[in-house]
This record gives sequence, structure tokens and C-alpha cells, in this order.
Amino acid sequence: MLEKNPAAILLGVSLFLLNTFFPAVIAQNRRGEEVVVIEGATIIDGTGSGPQKGWIIVLGDGRIQDVGPAGQVRRPDGARVMDAKGKFIIPGLIDSHVHYYGYEAELYLAHGVTSALLLGGVFEWEIAQREAIARGEIIGPRIFTAGNPLGGPVSTPPAGTPSTGPAVGLVSLPHSISVHNSREEAIAATRRLIEQDVDFIKIQAEITPALAKVISDEAHQAGKRVVGHLGSYFDAREGAMAGVDVLAHGTGIPRATTPPALRKRAEQLSHLPVVGPASLMQPELFEDLIRILIEEDVYIEPDLHYRTKGVHPLSAKFALDYQRLFSDVELSYVPDNSLRRWFRLPLYATGGNNEDREEILRTGYENLVLFYRQFVEAGGKLLVGTDTESAVPPGISLHHELELLVHEKILSPEQAIVSATRLPAEFLDRSEDLGTLEKGRIADLVILNRDPLQDIGNTQDIYAVFKDGLPVDLNYHRYFTSPLPRPTWTAVGTPTPHIESFPLSVSCSDSTADVTIKGKNFRPQSFVRIDGVGQDIKYVSPTEITTALDCHNLNIPGTYVLIVVNPKPIQFNESDVSNPARFVVTR
Repeated sequence: MLEKNPAAILLGVSLFLLNTFFPAVIAQNRRGEEVVVIEGATIIDGTGSGPQKGWIIVLGDGRIQDVGPAGQVRRPDGARVMDAKGKFIIPGLIDSHVHYYGYEAELYLAHGVTSALLLGGVFEWEIAQREAIARGEIIGPRIFTAGNPLGGPVSTPPAGTPSTGPAVGLVSLPHSISVHNSREEAIAATRRLIEQDVDFIKIQAEITPALAKVISDEAHQAGKRVVGHLGSYFDAREGAMAGVDVLAHGTGIPRATTPPALRKRAEQLSHLPVVGPASLMQPELFEDLIRILIEEDVYIEPDLHYRTKGVHPLSAKFALDYQRLFSDVELSYVPDNSLRRWFRLPLYATGGNNEDREEILRTGYENLVLFYRQFVEAGGKLLVGTDTESAVPPGISLHHELELLVHEKILSPEQAIVSATRLPAEFLDRSEDLGTLEKGRIADLVILNRDPLQDIGNTQDIYAVFKDGLPVDLNYHRYFTSPLPRPTWTAVGTPTPHIESFPLSVSCSDSTADVTIKGKNFRPQSFVRIDGVGQDIKYVSPTEITTALDCHNLNIPGTYVLIVVNPKPIQFNESDVSNPARFVVTR
């Protein structure tokens, strides 16, 4: 058993409250005896076998009881019949890269995402969510979890690692299990996770190839596959040989296709995450790496939208989709900090006229697209994931990822559907249950108004969603909350920001006026609100940030109130907002 920690203690309290005061809160009540017959639709079953027009699908007891042509499928007596003529049915979508907080449940289900692979979070809480959702006690996508990622915070490279400069893409998570010290430590940690009934194993960026091999061998022996977020200690080729089954974010690919002589330059471009180092990828090295990845049966989960947000050609379109979605007042429960993160483009993609930088970003993006395109053409398998909640919102971003992959001719529309349904189920070794619309499978399906094979964007035009054979409420509810809130560790929470120095008067003689805020407990993800309107900051240090006033949108002269808002999670008994600073704006 994993050792108890504050998160586990908070979880126990939450479970007690849930069972005592919220039995079956917002649960989907099962009607196991009811049989639903959906008639007249075109079925795209996820196998890649093409559309089947006018088929019938029979749902009962949470499973697909039968599916096929109208003349070959019997309509059971007393069944509830749904006329779906002119509609299109696909399997329930599976997001292969999620970090889950609970409040997103409606956003996933309303977008047809009926399953999610969780790649790192509060493990005890994720297991509780997984089981409560499976029992129908709370709503949400079907959860598969890696539990605690293996890697942990690192201040120095693991023993035996050559010094090659700062670790690119280093990820240090408070819920990781540190396994840097020995083979025995790696085996013990992997076994502990397997005993906790994780669905797969995830390794973090700090792991070395040798330890990755140890972990993969142990996981494979137990029938578990391994997802790898590779860092600068080894590349995709070494990851494949170490037994890694999925390259999360496509990590390790730029390094494996960059000649050693250029790797120092790649490190220098790490301030332009992903796309900067990718600009040095050499296409003549693609074929050999692709061959190895396919031979070793390695999947790639690129989350291309998130990793190239602001660079790829559909960035503005997707931002507008976000604006339309989150203007719905019924989604007012979505945290403000999350919204700002989703709407913010990476700094490397905004402002300025640095032609060299623009060329680097363009080349890096084109290299990634070319690699993924060649990988799929050669028979490689992509998993469609989003890395929510990092910089893209739950639910809708999976459709955006599908759209971008098709737009760039990496996948055809039918391949995109397979990559978000059948292939994730295959990776999970759950093909007998999920991923396709075949007899005996779990009845997760999405009914669309328009043909996704003509335009993959039509996956967003949803008529109905079924999960476990039950219709899903597609509406949002202003006061929705998970009855099992996600706990946090107070040790890693953010303290209250505090403003100590701010000008009493600001002169707006130009179009903008930069102001400096001094205080304490500021974070790079902090932002400010001026009279309730949020805007970005430039982070200098924990004691100093700056922000720009838009003089065109201010009443001058006028008096304003500014506060600093810190990102969640917030430490216990602390606040995410600072003391107010009042100031006057003049010409």
C-alpha cells in the first residue's frame, strides 16, 4: 500500500461525507431492463471498415446487444425505439492524456468523451473517482489512471547521467514517486502501483533509460503498459528499446532526429518549448526512427494542438470556439484561473516581429507535422490526447486535436476516429469492452447530426451521447460540482499574494502604461484584475510582477482597484486574491 499522506486523509473525510450526505448525488440511475433500439443511422464503428448506412444498434444492460443491417437485427419486444435517420453514430471518444480535477465531468460528457486516461494526479482521489463513476454514484468519463508517475522532483541528474546542460522539458510533480536511487527502488515502486490496481504505468522526464527498462519489464510482466514523458536524459529510440509503449507529447522524437552536433543548440532553443528544438529535426533521420518505433509497437500521443498552440494554423479558430463555449453562463463554475490558462497563447507565439524566431517556430511545427505524417503512412499508431488541463480545456480540445490532425493530413477522418476510440482501447487491453461499436461492447456511443467522414469538425455537432447504454444529459448546470472534491497537499499549495508597493497615480500618456507591482508570493501563473477585469502579467520574481494598462479602455481621469490572483491549489486557510491596491489614472 502507498503511504498515507495529507491527500489520503482529506480523501477519507470526503468519502465519509459523500456516503453520509450525498448518496447517489447527480448519479445516472440505471435502468438495466430497458432496451433501446436506434434505427436508421449511418454507423462508423471505429474499426476502420468504413460507414454502414441505415444500420440498427440495440442497447441493453449497458452493452451493445446487437448491431447490423435492418434486415438482420431483430427489434426486441417492448424496446424503446429512437429514430436516427440522417444521423451518424461513432464510438464514445477516449482522451488519451488527461489531468483530472472533477469539475470537468460535464464538459467531457457533453462533448462525447466517455473515457479518459489520467496521466498524473492525486492517486487515491482518482481511484475513488474511478470507482464512484463506475458504480454510477457520480457522473464523469470512465477513468483509467496511471496513479503516481514514477520520477519525482529532481535537483541533480540521476547517477551516471552525462552532463548535457539543463534538462529540457523537466517535469517535477508533487505526486510523483522518486525512483532515482536504484533498480530496487524502481521495482518496488512499480509493484506498489500494480498492487493499487493502476491501469498503466507512467514514467516522468527525469527517468534514465536503464531505470525505464527496469520499470517497463516489471510492468509488462504484470500485464501493464508504460507511458513515457521522456526528458533530455534519453530519446525516443532509447525509449522504444527500454520498453516504453507510448511517447506522451511525442517526447524524445525531436532529440532522436537531431544530430549530436546540434543538440547543444536545441538546448538553447528550449525557451521556445517543443517547436524550438523541433526546428533542428533532420527529415533524413525520420525513416530509421519510425522503423524502430513501429517494430517495437510504440504508440505516439502527440497532443499537437496544445504543444504548438499559437503556432499551428487553427489556433485563432480554436480560441474563438473557446469563447463561444465559455460564454455560456451555465459554465460559470469553471475556475477563472483555468479559463485564463486556456485562452492564453504561449509567449513564444505572441507579439514581436523577430523574423528568426518566426522562422524557427514555423520550421519546428512543419518538422513535427512531417514526422507524424510519415509515421502514420508507415503504419504507426497515434493516440489522440490533449493534456488537459494544462493549456487547453476539457472535452472540446479533443475535437480540436482531431481537426488539426486531419487538417495537416496526418490522419484521414476515419483514421482520426479510430485513433480516439479503438486504438486507446487496444493500448489499455480493453478491446473486448471499448473502442468499437460491435456486439458485446460497452454501449458508449455518440450520435452526430452530420457526417464526420466528410468533415471531422462534425464530431462537435452532437445530437446525443450514451454512456453504459444510458443517455447523457448534454446540458451544463450552473451549480454543478463534484461531491468528491479533489484534495491537495498544503505543502505544495500557493500562499496568499500580497501587494506591498503600487503607484498611487499612473500616467496614461501613451496607448499603454506599464506598472510595477511589488510584494510577495507572486507566481508565473498569477494574473491581475483591474475593477474585476482580468489581464496577464509579466513575472519578474516572487516579489515583483508588471502589467500593462490599456489606456484606450480606461476612463481618464479615473480611480481603479487592482488585485493579484494566484493559481490554485491554494494553501489551507490562505486566499487566491491579494489585498486591493487603489490608484488614480491621469493623462
